[in-house]
This record gives sequence, C-alpha cells and structure tokens, in this order.
Amino acid sequence: PSIPIPPPFINPKEDERVEETLMDQDLAKYTIKVPPPLVQTPKPPSQRNFVVH
Repeated sequence: PSIPIPPPFINPKEDERVEETLMDQDLAKYTIKVPPPLVQTPKPPSQRNFVVH
C-alpha cells in the first residue's frame, strides 16, 4: 500500500457523478416543495374520483 491511490472525489468522472446527484437532490427538493401547493388544488377533483368509483 505504498502507492498513493487517487481519491474518487478528486476524479473528474466521479466529480460529474456527484454534481448530477446534487442536481437530482436539488430537483427532488424543489419537486417535493412544489407538489404540496399543487396537491391542495386537486382536492376538489378528488371528489370527482369518488364519483367515478
């Protein structure tokens, strides 16, 4: 183990993967924050689903 192994977070390929994951998380947080307000609107249409049932 005398050979210095290059860390993965230093590799440009892994760096790109990390950026993608961060972007995905950012998008997921934005998507989760956006649904709450949108879910309140579909509340009325929910009754429509009940009628269809």
